[in-house]
Amino acid sequence: AMAQPSRYHVIDAARPLAEVSGQVSGLLNHWLSRSQAD
Repeated sequence: AMAQPSRYHVIDAARPLAEVSGQVSGLLNHWLSRSQAD
């Protein structure tokens, strides 16, 4: 049962990375909108 745990480890590692990348992209979009507003 423990022969292929890598797939689940990748999913568990990618989940917080997806949240962080979403927050970073949101901050970049907000910053770009502010910089273009000036």
